[in-house]
Amino acid sequence: MVTPYEHLKKLCTQTAAPAKILIVCPDIVRRNRAIEYALNTLCPKSNSIAVQKYDASALSTENIRELRDSSLTLSLFSSQKFIVLKNIDKSSKQ
Repeated sequence: MVTPYEHLKKLCTQTAAPAKILIVCPDIVRRNRAIEYALNTLCPKSNSIAVQKYDASALSTENIRELRDSSLTLSLFSSQKFIVLKNIDKSSKQ
């Protein structure tokens, strides 16, 4: 049986970063460690990487528009962009 860590490690050693990664953990500590591992492994230290973090449980309509616009625009300063959505399971159904 493949452990979640082994699966994440395999994803992060690919030549190109996956378009999307879903990390589900029973606690905040494991989630944060998994996110940091993925970012540190997928992002070479020499490149500037844009990382944006959003709390899905606190997203307003304006934040959702900002998230949408940000995900669709290219950055002049970064070759890669990572968007982290946390607490997506706690987001309200408005």
